[in-house]
Amino acid sequence: MLTLLGTAQAKMNMIFQSSGIVDSYQSFSYEKFIVDTEIIGMARRFLRGVAVNEDTLAYDAIKEAGIGGEFMSSPHTFAHLRSETFFPAINLSGSFIGAEGEIYKGRIADKLGSMLDEHRHPALSRTMEAEMVKALLALGIDGNQIDAACR
Repeated sequence: MLTLLGTAQAKMNMIFQSSGIVDSYQSFSYEKFIVDTEIIGMARRFLRGVAVNEDTLAYDAIKEAGIGGEFMSSPHTFAHLRSETFFPAINLSGSFIGAEGEIYKGRIADKLGSMLDEHRHPALSRTMEAEMVKALLALGIDGNQIDAACR
């Protein structure tokens, strides 16, 4: 998180060894990819910052609530809650041991399943696909593996 946040604050547009990369490109983890995209979402929300203007300072809501009042039922709170708060898809907060850890793993597995179900191969022209197959065959990749990957 801190490495990503630092690079994002420096306005870097190319980050290596991120999203799912494990052990310096020795392996890749779909589960780590999901956790990393959650962290990227947090960093993006942090970088957006907090707008300070007449609307966000909510003078009217403060005056209406008065001393000892509450803001949870205020129309101003409802208007800004969803856009100002980061809502994680898999709930990255705290540490999990035992049953809580299994719930966390289950959320990641559910997210992975939905991402894989929604995935669609990008459309390639027949010329581009033929060139790619030709290049892979030239590298010694088994044609059966290429066929299986293209399905």
